[in-house]
Amino acid sequence: MKLLFHIPREELIRTYRSLRSMLNGNDSVIFAAMAGISTSFTAPANPGEYTAKHSEIEGILNFPDALSGRQVALNLMEAVGREVKNTGGVVGVSANDLITAIKFEGADGIVIRLTNDLRWATEWPISVHQGAVSTHTTVTLDVHDQSWGEVVPTYILECIHAAIALYRQGVNSIAVALLAIAVEATLRDVLAIRGYAFIKGASSVDIFGYSAARVAVDGNSYTLTFSDPMPRLPSTFATSAGAAFVDIQMKRVINARDRTIHLKAKAPAWFIDYWASDTLTRSAQKRVNGLGEAFHIARDVEAFLTPTMLPTDFDEVITVVRNNLIHLSSQALATPLLKLDSSGGYTLGQFLNDAFRVYDLMTNVPRFINDQYVDLRNGGHLV
Repeated sequence: MKLLFHIPREELIRTYRSLRSMLNGNDSVIFAAMAGISTSFTAPANPGEYTAKHSEIEGILNFPDALSGRQVALNLMEAVGREVKNTGGVVGVSANDLITAIKFEGADGIVIRLTNDLRWATEWPISVHQGAVSTHTTVTLDVHDQSWGEVVPTYILECIHAAIALYRQGVNSIAVALLAIAVEATLRDVLAIRGYAFIKGASSVDIFGYSAARVAVDGNSYTLTFSDPMPRLPSTFATSAGAAFVDIQMKRVINARDRTIHLKAKAPAWFIDYWASDTLTRSAQKRVNGLGEAFHIARDVEAFLTPTMLPTDFDEVITVVRNNLIHLSSQALATPLLKLDSSGGYTLGQFLNDAFRVYDLMTNVPRFINDQYVDLRNGGHLV
């Protein structure tokens, strides 16, 4: 198991001794678990050997790197938690109390803990203060499961960790920008299993081939003769038009991407089968070009993202944040958030200066992200 955050050796020993104290009289649970994870450990033959065996385990934990004591501690604690939960607890100790005590404290208040689902999770304390009002909570992301391995990917954990660190320093704009990046990455992973791809230049509609034709002059008129057969024969034209002719409109259009000039025809829908080939050159792809489109597909097309998971008003906030903070400017901060104020009087800059609204994002977005990856792992979609 690879963890993003360091667990000091002192914490390994402290947590082990806390566990040992709680299981006083049930030491055999620890020894059986240790024997199960290490072929070099032999369970004591009688209670007279308990003290020596506890010292032997602590000796390994005192070498977190040289003897992989950190990994041994994680495997041991998880094995003990699993055994106690499966048996419904031991005399004098409930499974819930024991599992709650299995945690390692790191720098900046970060905690690595075993959850009631027997997954290892990273937990960050987070708070908001405004005037005399303050609120405290924790942000939790599952990082490892015995059956799945990694739960929330490391690249997401890094984004959330950096966002929380910046939020604690009052750098709300970059903290929220990192949250938006994490949301987009999560939606990409979720939509990928539904066949969507983030491919630059991919078309979401079918692309058809050109029709070869020759244009000539006949007096004051032009003639148009197609070299290839069209979907509809000229002999049926009058029937479709209801007359011997149809009026169409033509205009030149400049392609903003490459500055080429195209000729565009505006005509009744049925007319296309007389002048354009129906030969398919490239099928439509299920593609997503950006965060706004990802939200649309997740909510309206695939319909897996419900307001219960993430309120719809957050879509605009996160999308505006992603699109404007990545291309930051004073004008970007003046972007109105119409979902929060339909009059247009409430801007992105005002949102970022609203301590409690930013706090809501910082606490709710990671929960949403965690739920998505747990669902993906449960469904066997990620390896």
